[in-house]
Amino acid sequence: MKSLKIGITHGDINGIGYELLIKLLQEPEILEICTPVIFGCQQVADQTAEALQLNRLSCNLCRKASEALEGRVNLVNVCGEEIPTLTFGQQTEESLKAEAQSLTAALEAYHKQEIDVLVTLPGHLSNTDGSHSLTNFISRA
Repeated sequence: MKSLKIGITHGDINGIGYELLIKLLQEPEILEICTPVIFGCQQVADQTAEALQLNRLSCNLCRKASEALEGRVNLVNVCGEEIPTLTFGQQTEESLKAEAQSLTAALEAYHKQEIDVLVTLPGHLSNTDGSHSLTNFISRA
């Protein structure tokens, strides 16, 4: 039986999102029940693991969610060539931009039916109108 593809946004890169992802996806049982597809940045995941002294998250890197491999943790790079700077515990323009890129890519994959479910990790996009508005994303859905 084909497992569900679970799309996961990384939320605020300066928050707890990557810590949660790294710890959760180290558990082998996860791959028995779903195929995780992270919309994020491998370098940010690696920097977070190193800073928190966690094991590095081994991912199959994909250009799009439809390339995700069952039985593996998959990562669709949403940051491009620009690697965001981590400043743990601080909301920055760069972290908001990375959060928006993650959510945009995940919603696009969901609409194309490349993922079955979408989970968003904690972030700082507000529910009001503005340059970093969650409303802007949901109204497109």
